Amino acid sequence: MKSPRLLLLALAWSTAPIYAGSHAPANVVDLGEYTHAHQLVDVDHGRRLNVFCMGSGSPTVIFEAGGGDDSSAFRSVEPGIAATARTCAYDRAGVGFSDAAARSS
Repeated sequence: MKSPRLLLLALAWSTAPIYAGSHAPANVVDLGEYTHAHQLVDVDHGRRLNVFCMGSGSPTVIFEAGGGDDSSAFRSVEPGIAATARTCAYDRAGVGFSDAAARSS
């Protein structure tokens, strides 16, 4: 279980300057990138999720926002990690540019 702790430590360290009140780092994705869909991936016969990927190589790091946030929640973290790996943040169903979740009655 060392890997999840290491990932959480890396995320906490990379976002610390934002919460400490310092200036935003230079490698933050511009908010304008989140005003349109990037790659709409079909996940269920025409229902699509919006995915924003950066970087290349392996492994691929997936960012999943919670609490109603969209993929822009990772705009200050994703570029730093994308320098050494492929990263993808996505909008959950019904959030941002992703289609709403299918509901059964």
